[in-house]
Amino acid sequence: MFGAILVLLIMPFTDLSRNRGIQFRPLSKISFFIFIANFLILMLLGAKHVEAPFIEAGQISTVLYFAHFLIIVPVIGLLENSLIELDDKLQHLEKYNDNNIILRSSIFSKHSYKRLLNMLLIFLAYLISALVLLALLALLQHYGIIDLNSYFIAHCSGPSESDLEILHSNLNKIEIDLAVQRSLE
Repeated sequence: MFGAILVLLIMPFTDLSRNRGIQFRPLSKISFFIFIANFLILMLLGAKHVEAPFIEAGQISTVLYFAHFLIIVPVIGLLENSLIELDDKLQHLEKYNDNNIILRSSIFSKHSYKRLLNMLLIFLAYLISALVLLALLALLQHYGIIDLNSYFIAHCSGPSESDLEILHSNLNKIEIDLAVQRSLE
């Protein structure tokens, strides 16, 4: 438990990105929101009884918690630095070729490379976040914390036969009560 607080102290050393804020770093934003989701899952699991499915889910979430600070933040920082360097090289390439002649092709235009790079980053960020959320949902369902099958069966398939029988019996009771009230009036 003390390690969960101490791991915060190594953040200045593990954040290898050139930009310190996450305002212009989409992959860091996605990893931060996944970290927040994992933190909330750890809070929920901390309130549960010490039983078989909650122990394993807590261990996996704890590994993800520490991996965020020790593995994910440095790797994403290096990846974003590499993408920024790639953008700088592409900008240099688009300005001058070997003979210092400005390239006029639309393939090498500044805006097309930036758009392509931004679309690639956004696509990767959404893909990673979707995969992580699907994995978390599968993990939570596997350990019985949530039950998606019964949720979708109950909410997407309409009322079951037992629900219709209960509704019919309730309607009969209401009709009987109304008939009794009318007879008393």
